[in-house]
Amino acid sequence: MDKDTKQRIIEAAQILFWEKGYHATGVAEIQKRAEVHSGSFYHFFKSKEELLEAVLEFYLQLLYPVVMAPSFEKYDDPIERIFGVLAGYRTQLIETNFTLGCPIGKLASEVEKEQVRARQLINANFEGWKKHIADCFEEANIRIGVAHNSMNLANLTLTVMEGSLLQVLAEQSIAPFDNAMIPFREYIEMLYKP
Repeated sequence: MDKDTKQRIIEAAQILFWEKGYHATGVAEIQKRAEVHSGSFYHFFKSKEELLEAVLEFYLQLLYPVVMAPSFEKYDDPIERIFGVLAGYRTQLIETNFTLGCPIGKLASEVEKEQVRARQLINANFEGWKKHIADCFEEANIRIGVAHNSMNLANLTLTVMEGSLLQVLAEQSIAPFDNAMIPFREYIEMLYKP
């Protein structure tokens, strides 16, 4: 059994956990999607919970190249990078017909308190996300000579994004996202007026 088999299992679980949720996804369903037998599954993972931890570690690896890089490479302006990242979520919502929000947010709402390692990895994903956004705010601080708290602004950004994504999924409309982003952008632009 090779590394590719393990990765297929992780990627199958990643998609199913995002589409259906952690609790609604069974091990047999993951095996079927990954095209592996139970022996292969249990060779790599002792349990579905251990697989969840591997999925969350995989998300950490994907954070910069998949979530941040498209916007960071497109925009020189650090504030535009942030709004480019947020626009990526907007596009994803529309392309999935308002069915798939933030996969980390979804897992955070499902993972039990006792799943300590999974919670730590969810937190690491959120912290990594905020760190990239805080770096943008810090760069903007330096560019215009202000001293706004970059991490507080990154926390606010994550809160606005996650909250609006949940409302979009509930309403099946992009309106809550757009309605949140308009005043949020106005606020950020007010803070960073040259």
